[in-house]
Amino acid sequence: MSTPSVPDLIMQGITQHRCLSIVYNGIGRVIEPYTIGISRASNPVVRAWQVSGASISGQNSGWKLLEISKLGNVFLMNTTFQPNRPGYNPYDKGMISIYQRI
Repeated sequence: MSTPSVPDLIMQGITQHRCLSIVYNGIGRVIEPYTIGISRASNPVVRAWQVSGASISGQNSGWKLLEISKLGNVFLMNTTFQPNRPGYNPYDKGMISIYQRI
């Protein structure tokens, strides 16, 4: 059995409303994935709510647009979430193409 790709893990998290444990820019975080697609800069990205961990920006929780190429150590957690975070936009203006959304 092959190991799922990072985009596959993100899409599974979106479908099953499960948190992901990730490392982004060398920093550990837990996120709730909401949308996966292509950014305006033509990079594969995930729009997620950061639940815990740190951030270079200093915002340790809230909405993040994360480049998939910068994600590491991605694990699908057993922790589920209710997909009702305030401010979620299913027609994310940070993306030119959306592959999957909550």
